[in-house]
Amino acid sequence: MTQDVRKKGMDDYTFNVDGVNEFPVDVDGDWFQVITCPVGPVLLRFDDGKQISRNQGQGGRRNYSRVTVYTAVAQAVVIALGYGSEVDARSTVNATITSPVTPALHNPGVAAATIAAGTQGLIVGADANMLGALIGIDSTQPGGLWICDVTAADGVGLFVEPGQTVPFPTQAAIYGFNAGAADVLASAVKFKKT
Repeated sequence: MTQDVRKKGMDDYTFNVDGVNEFPVDVDGDWFQVITCPVGPVLLRFDDGKQISRNQGQGGRRNYSRVTVYTAVAQAVVIALGYGSEVDARSTVNATITSPVTPALHNPGVAAATIAAGTQGLIVGADANMLGALIGIDSTQPGGLWICDVTAADGVGLFVEPGQTVPFPTQAAIYGFNAGAADVLASAVKFKKT
């Protein structure tokens, strides 16, 4: 009868380090993975060799029969040790959002703009206190407009059809281009911060 000499998987080892001493464990393996190390890095020594520094989530291939663990602060460190490999797909994001969304304080109407057939015209002028504007084309109008900045032209911008109202979050001037054969009236309301 043959004996099964294959090496068996990985196990998690918890080290309650004190921030002063190294903590050894005798374990055979060819892979390590730092599972938990709240205050990193953790310093690891394999078979009494040179220390290496790793953070939570990091690991690698090393052949060893003894692992020594040290961190500069007292904490519980969990390391997966053994044969095989382990994947740690955790990620942590620590972010501060510094760009609050300011609601509009008032919504003044803008005089309706008639954009003549085959021409470009200003619908809403630039305004540093504007958060954006709603541009609408009444359903009774004969056609739609290509709307964007000063580059508005036939096929350039967002085509707004009769009966549509579209928001444009900008402080820049908003123009419309009328590719049709009849004048089109566009209405607008600004969203203002002050």
